[in-house]
Amino acid sequence: MQNWTGKSGYPVIKANITNNKLNLSQERFFSSPISKAKAKDKTVWEVPILIDSNNLWTKVNIGESGFYRTAYSKELLEKLKEPIKKKLLSSWDRLGIVRDLFALSEASTIPTTDALEFLSAYKNENNYTVLIEIATGLLKLNKILAKTKLKSKLNELTIELFLPTFNRLGWNKNKKEINTDALLRSLTISILGEMGDQKVIIEAIKKFNILIKGGHIEPDIRGAVYRITASTGGIKEYRTLVAKYKTEPLHEEKNRIGNALGYFSSPKILKMVCSFAISKDVRPQDTISILSSIGVNPNGRDVWWKFVQKNWKILVSRYGEGGLALSRLVGAISSSAEEKHLKSFKKFFATHDAPGAKRAVEQVLERLEGNIAWLKRDKKIIEKFLIRYVNNK
Repeated sequence: MQNWTGKSGYPVIKANITNNKLNLSQERFFSSPISKAKAKDKTVWEVPILIDSNNLWTKVNIGESGFYRTAYSKELLEKLKEPIKKKLLSSWDRLGIVRDLFALSEASTIPTTDALEFLSAYKNENNYTVLIEIATGLLKLNKILAKTKLKSKLNELTIELFLPTFNRLGWNKNKKEINTDALLRSLTISILGEMGDQKVIIEAIKKFNILIKGGHIEPDIRGAVYRITASTGGIKEYRTLVAKYKTEPLHEEKNRIGNALGYFSSPKILKMVCSFAISKDVRPQDTISILSSIGVNPNGRDVWWKFVQKNWKILVSRYGEGGLALSRLVGAISSSAEEKHLKSFKKFFATHDAPGAKRAVEQVLERLEGNIAWLKRDKKIIEKFLIRYVNNK
């Protein structure tokens, strides 16, 4: 146990076929290839390996019981598509494979197109935990590609993947549905709306108008309805949301609305959201969530960063005495792959203290460096894959 308890990190197990035999090797997993190059870590962990293998396919780490990632060769990976399509593998194993594919893409262990190509195996997936893992991976990549022409093509792939689940669930609850279906409904509506599915957007706006007029909409989908309305709306929708926020008695509903305020696409409106977030109408403990939602939004990164720099003293005085608030705030820009944000972030924190958030600042810098490198490394092959995908639809 010494290497597990006394050292940082955990391994990635690489699996391939050599001379008709399964060959396994390991190295430390780094989410950032830049960190990997700096560390030169040679740690070897003792790892329990559970394998399910037959003549057709091999799954390493059955039940995802081992604490490591698995990197399959192209040959082994291709053979895993069929047992995923037919659900011969458990939901834990289906989740583990796609989770590792996205992580390994970011780490430069495999090309990102390996993960994107493999998603075709999940077209009939209906498990919530598996689908939220896929959504998380695609949304992260979407944020990386946000300032490129590839975003719209990735949107098409994402819509096609999640549309069957939405069509099965629809907008309304079914008496016979299981608990996770309500979560899945909210997830698929959010994803499809964010990716630009017009039917979902139109229906979400209809439901928003019902809500504003005092009508009832299921709580499970309200957050998605607010976010879609904001992302496609303008000043009218902003004023309506703010007015509802101010008069809403339930904090849970306030939080749904507050989170949605960061989804507007207009920089002018997002500046207004920043000012609103630190106004007397918002509790100090809710300010960070609203501001963070702006920083996560690719259209809001510049607005968020200018606001944070200008108001840093106020933010430190409010949140600098312990807690995770400042860490959450500075982490909002972690999904950017823009050089200007890395340079400005590094320059600002070279001369400004971040009480309780120093480690968070270091992590953001590492993440920004990694994102920029990821985009440079795989942009061309992602472009080729997405063009081919769209043309073959």
